Order: sequence, then C-alpha cells, then structure tokens
Amino acid sequence: MPTTQLPRQLVAVLLLAAVLFLPACDTGGTTPEPNTDTIFFGVNYTRLFAEPTAAEIAAVKAGWDARLTQSSGTPKTAGSASFDGAFYGILQHTVSTATGPGDVVHYGVVRIPDGASDFPILVVHHGGDDGLAINAGSANTGVQQWVAAFPQLAASTVQIWPVYRSETITVSGSPIGGETYTAGGDPSPWDYDVDDSIAFLDAVIERWGDFVDENRVAAMGMSRGANTALLHAVRDSRIDAVTNYYGPTDFYGDGAQALATGVLTGNEAVLGLPGAQYLFDTVIDPLRNEDGSYNASADYASAKREVLRRSASEFL
Repeated sequence: MPTTQLPRQLVAVLLLAAVLFLPACDTGGTTPEPNTDTIFFGVNYTRLFAEPTAAEIAAVKAGWDARLTQSSGTPKTAGSASFDGAFYGILQHTVSTATGPGDVVHYGVVRIPDGASDFPILVVHHGGDDGLAINAGSANTGVQQWVAAFPQLAASTVQIWPVYRSETITVSGSPIGGETYTAGGDPSPWDYDVDDSIAFLDAVIERWGDFVDENRVAAMGMSRGANTALLHAVRDSRIDAVTNYYGPTDFYGDGAQALATGVLTGNEAVLGLPGAQYLFDTVIDPLRNEDGSYNASADYASAKREVLRRSASEFL
C-alpha cells in the first residue's frame, strides 16, 4: 500500500477510539431522542448505522432491478493505438436507466493483448476520485502501471476499465494522443459507478465480442474500486469471480462511524478519502439542522438506504 495511506489510517484509528470511548456523547446541541441514542455533531449514529433489516435489503435490491441499466445506441471507439504488445481503445457509449438520472455519455478503456481470441474479460475498477490515466499514477489509477504490476493477467485477459461519472480519462503522453475524455453525469460513488460498469461491459461485448468470451468475466478493484467490484458482482450475474484490494465494503460498524466523525469534524485527511466528501454532502450533512444541531425529523430512512446500497458485505 502506498505510504501516503499511513497517516489516514492513523487518523481513522484515533477517530475510532473516540467513538468507542464516548458512546453516549451528544455534541449536537440538543437532547437525543430517545436519550439512549448516540449523537455526534447533530447526527444520530444509532439511527443511521442501525443494522439493516431484511425488508430494507430487499427494497435496495428491488431498486437496482428497477433501474434496468443498459448501453444504448452504438458504442464507438473515441481513440485508439497499439503499444506494449496490445491494442488500446477508448470506448464511448451511452448509459440508459429506466429510473433515476437520464442518459449519460460514458467512457472506458479497453486493452486487448495481441493474438487475443475468446479471452476472459477482466473488469478493473480503479481507485480514487480523480479519474483514470493511460500511463500516469499507480496501478490504482494508471492503466500501464496496472499492466506492469499484473503481467500475467495483462497477457491472458482482455481488460476493461470503466471511468466513473464526471471523471476524466487522461491519455496525454501516451501513444493514443493528448486527449481527455470526461464522462457525463454527477458523481455517485459505489452506486451509479456500478450501473455504468454494467453498461460498459455490454458495450465492450458489442464492439469487440470477437476477441472475448462473454461467459468468462471477472472483476477486480482497488480502494474505491474494490467495493465497486464487489457491488458489480452482486448486481451483474455475469461476474464469476472478484478480487478486492484494500477497499471499504461495509459502511456499518465502528470503523464507518469513526470515518463519519472525521468528516463531521472537517478532518482533511478523512475528507480526502475516496467518496468521503460525497457522503458528507449528500448523506450525512442533510440530516442536521442548518446550525449543525440534531434534527429528529430528518429523513433517516433514505439516508440508511444510501449507506446500505454502498455496503457490498450486506449482499454477499
């Protein structure tokens, strides 16, 4: 793991200690309801992080089924080149869902080794919030860096990298040319990441089906992508196997509550973790009154669903 992760881990440990040693503390400026609940900085942890019920799990699954995510139109190659013994393509397609946001223009990277025929497909889910690069960064966010780190997989599979909504694929300095490709839509870490990945797999099979065996598909992910890979397997029956590298898979328990405390206190190291700012802005902060105090009437049911649909461990 990169050394830059160590300070963030230390922060999480310290925040976890705070949660464990102050279980009944109310720093939200109001009296908890009921007064046995744990409330930090105006957020009721007891309500938000309560173990999901069977009915709640079933409701999330039904919501996923209702989306009917698919790739619409004809996918096209937006950029391509051959190097390191493989073909690289930037594939553009449109993601359509029956419910939720409208159609979104989406991109991803496809790498086909020379001589590939009926190769298994490996969906690689990248980490971080800053997009994907062809030849920059680490194996977590750079395609060629991943190839160098996993040479056997690179030679024996066709790899595909979906980018996430609103993120950019950067190809400057690579043989493909100095272009960038930015996916449409608003960010939705671990949730619509999966919708786009399902549709991208459809588009790849449609565009380059002669090179792949669509009955042999696996997924792997790192950091943010690890949980995305697991959720992809939960929601897409085509995924036969998953490998998860150091990613969050369960937003319940002491660790998640420690991270919630970090974002509520404005800790920059915690807010810099993938998806943390998004979860604060869209799930945690709206539960409070404008002055940051506890709002007993807040929509905790919806917030719980947002947490649940991002917790792959609850569906495995």
